[in-house]
Amino acid sequence: MKHYLIADRYARSLTSALEDDTALEPALEALQGIGRLFADNHELHSIIANPAIAVKKRIAILNAILDRDDTPTLLKKLVATLVLRGRITLLPD
Repeated sequence: MKHYLIADRYARSLTSALEDDTALEPALEALQGIGRLFADNHELHSIIANPAIAVKKRIAILNAILDRDDTPTLLKKLVATLVLRGRITLLPD
């Protein structure tokens, strides 16, 4: 239950950072896609969640993947923040 509360805080911050309500649905779809990618790809999950790998390297790997899908900058920043704060495992939530 605690994970959902923490994930909810990040979701609320993302919602408030969006420019307008029309951006909410595309952002939600993109975020769900990123969450599925992270949850379904064990190798990616292992690399990105591994604290032994430098944070900059993990963020660079994620950005390379997200750039292929034209992920909005705001979502890339959210994902980078989750990596920096050791909360990337919350992404599917």
